[in-house]
Amino acid sequence: AFGHILPVDILNIPRYGALNLHPALLPDLRGPSPIHHAILKRLRFSGVSIMALDAGVDTGPIIAQQKVDIGKDEYCESLYERLSITGSVLLSEVIKTIFKIKVNMSESGFVQSDADNDALTATKLIGLDERMVDFLKDEPLEIYAKIRAFAEFGGAYFIFRNKIVKLIEAKLLINGKEYERSVSGDEDGLFYNYNDYVDSLSSGENNNDIVPKDVESLPGTIIMANRLSLIVATTKKGAYIKLLRLKPEGRKDISYIDFINGYRIKPGDICR
Repeated sequence: AFGHILPVDILNIPRYGALNLHPALLPDLRGPSPIHHAILKRLRFSGVSIMALDAGVDTGPIIAQQKVDIGKDEYCESLYERLSITGSVLLSEVIKTIFKIKVNMSESGFVQSDADNDALTATKLIGLDERMVDFLKDEPLEIYAKIRAFAEFGGAYFIFRNKIVKLIEAKLLINGKEYERSVSGDEDGLFYNYNDYVDSLSSGENNNDIVPKDVESLPGTIIMANRLSLIVATTKKGAYIKLLRLKPEGRKDISYIDFINGYRIKPGDICR
């Protein structure tokens, strides 16, 4: 992101107006971190918007938009790359159209109202507190979203033995049928919910991911630590976080096996 607001006298210089490419479907997710927040909100799709710049932040007339689906296990880096490609193609087409019809884009497009900009989600800069994973309080869907949103951008992290450990790669595991009939409260199907991850364990496709069905442990408790898996209990029964790659404080990122061996991890250890 450019990170600066251009004064109006600068925006008025180009004959056909000044354009901006924003990696979200405005007016939702305006602001500095739309890609992170699309994953944090567990959206099934986001997109790109071409807009004319005005004095506000992502508030100018919308010229063109294109929807982009988000995978349920997709990480921010992957989504960033796909949105960049989609946005560059769309921007190229918009520029060709501008020179063909010779219209000032600041006087065209869908004009966002004050209600649009007040009522919908505006993103903010991501701080250290937002990246912290609290296994004692955070729901497993929230933990998994944080890991995917921040893996390549500072890293979600938890506290282990009074040290920061960043989460580079992980997987959400759902064990049991209770989630298949759970009510999501999302009638429009805009967000990923627990139902979307039920097959991660109940299908039995990967024996390495099988955990005891009736295990009950405090959130943050490591329930498996061996050469096959490093699995942590969460606030919901039957939902677990499988840790794959981690970055201990002052170290490079390592595999879960190296983490187990290097720190002598055993079942019953607590991640805060």
